[in-house]
Amino acid sequence: MPEACLVLHLDSEEQAVRVTTLAHAFRRFVHLLNTLRDLVPQQKLDWLVKDLGKGSVHLAVSPIAETVVGERICYIAEDGLAALENGNLNACLPEDTIRAAKALAELAYKTKTRMVVSGPRRRVQLTLQTAKTADQILHAFWEDLGSVEGRLEMVTVHEKNQFNVYDELTGHCICCYFKPELLEKVKAGLKKRVSVSGLIRYAATGRLAQVVAESIDVLSDDSKLPSIEEMIGVAPNITNGLPLEDYLRRLKDEW
Repeated sequence: MPEACLVLHLDSEEQAVRVTTLAHAFRRFVHLLNTLRDLVPQQKLDWLVKDLGKGSVHLAVSPIAETVVGERICYIAEDGLAALENGNLNACLPEDTIRAAKALAELAYKTKTRMVVSGPRRRVQLTLQTAKTADQILHAFWEDLGSVEGRLEMVTVHEKNQFNVYDELTGHCICCYFKPELLEKVKAGLKKRVSVSGLIRYAATGRLAQVVAESIDVLSDDSKLPSIEEMIGVAPNITNGLPLEDYLRRLKDEW
């Protein structure tokens, strides 16, 4: 299995990368790494330098965390950056990480430097598309009241109260913010199907970008819903003594 590691690669259109560009790029990359601590608020996340490239300019770092946690952080980071570069408005990244990715992408454009972030599974080049998508996410086009349903995951209360919901209809990850008084309900809904109601922010493309939660309700999992046979057990005479198949056929004919 690939090591839990994130690498920033720099390649200038000029003969070599300027020292000022290198310094700014490394500084913004480190800031991006620090924003990922929102993903594990219960831990004090730090990073180890694994490699500082000599042949090609790159900085490789690895999270100081349990193996599973470290891998999860790297996977979320690379998937989120790929989503930004692909124009996906449902990038599952903390808001500060999205801002940091935007800043890094803008630096790449201004300095004519090819900047690539690679993780355990993929490589993502940060371009103006990354910055454009980040802008669309960070600056909602319009707002409306509504609700979304999905599975609640990745709760953080570091600086901002936030959790992710994976939409049942689209499979997209939706970033939700909540007030402190909803914390117990959020904890109760972790890893469960929930309905989140509140102010929904849409991006310019019409895609749902964020939700500011006003209420959270835990929903029953489909696996826990009673079967038809179990429901008949609650009202045993509902079929008037007929086998279930015959009763349903008769209802269909009458309809």
